[in-house]
Amino acid sequence: LVIIESDGSRADVKELILRCIEVMVQAVSHNIRSGWGTIFSVLTVSARDEDVAKIGLEILHQLVDEHLDQLTARSEDFTSMVKAAVAFIYEEGGKTVLPAHLSLRAVCYLACFSDRLSAFENGQDDDSCELWRLIIGGLSRGCIFAGGRGRLVGRACVCAL
Repeated sequence: LVIIESDGSRADVKELILRCIEVMVQAVSHNIRSGWGTIFSVLTVSARDEDVAKIGLEILHQLVDEHLDQLTARSEDFTSMVKAAVAFIYEEGGKTVLPAHLSLRAVCYLACFSDRLSAFENGQDDDSCELWRLIIGGLSRGCIFAGGRGRLVGRACVCAL
């Protein structure tokens, strides 16, 4: 799925993959154990394509709203979710610039993740340090790469920092 989503496939194929993931999340998310990494990889790749980025962000929104407790229980899943959200704020290399409203939603998710991380953090282990690095790094790069979206995303990232 990640390969199909990331190569030059047509937008309708990419949308179909995301809709299938959306249905899986809605129907059987309580049974998904080790598949979250693949799901978040597909969402991360969807952030690179403006045609399907909104669908990917809608799925991420659903996961944050309905399954955050489940996804923060395992550090690998939480890390993958944070990386997916960061992908909607900026892209390494700046090839794709998403509309500001999509990036702003992702900034809000990073704020939620920060709240969650600080709420259950007991000391500083390697996993929590990695998560903080991802969150703060994503926000700071969002400040720098606001680019053609004006100052709005950059200011939102500064406020979240």
